[in-house]
Amino acid sequence: MSPSRKSPSALALGLCLALALALPAWAQGDEAERAFRRGEAYLKGAEVERDNRAAAEWFERAAAQDHPGALYQLGLMARRGQLGKPDVKRSVEYLKRAVQAGHGLAMARLGIDYLEGSGVEKDPILAYALLKMAAARGVQAAATQQKRVAADLTPAQLAEAERAIELIDKSAHACCKPK
Repeated sequence: MSPSRKSPSALALGLCLALALALPAWAQGDEAERAFRRGEAYLKGAEVERDNRAAAEWFERAAAQDHPGALYQLGLMARRGQLGKPDVKRSVEYLKRAVQAGHGLAMARLGIDYLEGSGVEKDPILAYALLKMAAARGVQAAATQQKRVAADLTPAQLAEAERAIELIDKSAHACCKPK
């Protein structure tokens, strides 16, 4: 074997080391997704007995890793009282984290909250921004609601909403980059 070529065992060792260094990131992402799926199963009673407490525990595991779907589900569960007493403020906190992680349905729900002043101070500009972002992610109901809200905003308010969208997008990119 020439000195410039590495032996197959050296290549294998190098590959194993590279995989070992990369594995924690892969495992963490897979772990969050597995925890989310398990939470969904308990929430829906799919292949396991329906159990909101178990669903919440699995969603919390995934949410600890900023899983958007888990954060959204926890927000809905808090609002419905499936985590104890109905708690709109707690729901809003979960939804804000889900928005930062790019979850379209969370954007729509939080947009409606800002429109109605549910758990947050009423803010039609922020409501419009969130609804527009949700619509851009394919949430059809948000697109319809966004158009209704836009009809009540001035051109200056619409421009302010566009700036809010930019800020929310930047915030999401800053908080939710893969580690």
